[in-house]
Amino acid sequence: MGVLDLYRLDGRVGIVTGAGWGLGADFAVALAEAGADVVLAARRADRLATTAAAVEAAGRRALVVPADVADPDQCGELAAVLGEVDEGFRYVQVRLGPARMAHVMRWLGAAVRAHETALDYVTSRSVFGRSLGGHGLAQHLIAENEIDLAATRALLDVACAALDVALTLMVEVIIFAARAWQRDAPDID
Repeated sequence: MGVLDLYRLDGRVGIVTGAGWGLGADFAVALAEAGADVVLAARRADRLATTAAAVEAAGRRALVVPADVADPDQCGELAAVLGEVDEGFRYVQVRLGPARMAHVMRWLGAAVRAHETALDYVTSRSVFGRSLGGHGLAQHLIAENEIDLAATRALLDVACAALDVALTLMVEVIIFAARAWQRDAPDID
């Protein structure tokens, strides 16, 4: 069994906006190659036809929905595909779940880099005749940050495991992680 066999999407439907060209088209074809049928949405129908042909060449079905998703008046057919009010997210988790994880991972990486920079600063500076890292407040802030990073890693592991087994608790875990990160964030007006 290959790595791609672990991530099969047979029997699933992915929805890709911006599927007319570039990364959107590539993502639509990748979903098809993983076994998903794909709903394709973009402004230009001619480009959607090209992407639809590539999805069908991968042996999957493609539903083309020409629409500018920034214009609510053009989203009627796409809304019909998504489902009833408060039910739509159940249908689009194939698309949203991995994207959410990518955002959390990206921000976690940025937070780790910022923390490492802070540690370098704390160990290289002196205040009142001793290392900045030797002061209680600096130690407290570093410890809090380490705890937040560890908690986010753990929550991310739980969320990825939930995504792998298609549990719906993933959204609550991500919201909890976001709230944990915003807990000490200053208000910016």
